[in-house]
Amino acid sequence: MFHGVSEWIYDDDFVELAECGLELGRDNMEKLYNLCVDHNIRMTICVHPWQKQIMVGEPRDLYVEFWETFALEYDIGFVNLYPVFIDPPVSAAFGMEFFLPGDNHWNRNGHWLAANELSKYITGN
Repeated sequence: MFHGVSEWIYDDDFVELAECGLELGRDNMEKLYNLCVDHNIRMTICVHPWQKQIMVGEPRDLYVEFWETFALEYDIGFVNLYPVFIDPPVSAAFGMEFFLPGDNHWNRNGHWLAANELSKYITGN
């Protein structure tokens, strides 16, 4: 797996570090939220899994729940891409990889899958 960085959700040895990282993320997201409010910009948070989360196969985890709670608290949009990567449509999944080899970044197929799902969110379908 890519450097093992996605293990923090599942490894008890990293709980304290994970909580620190999430709180730092929350602090920065609050700053972004305030900037959006100041400039009358709508905000939506979108979360996506890395390969490890896809292998685990859970559409909800600590990370998803953390950001979904934040979105509810601040009354902003929230998109969870875990389900579409964990159980992609057959048309997208058949023989397709979604990540660059040895990396947690999407390839062309991964970008298509995410864009397709985000398009549904934006258009309300």
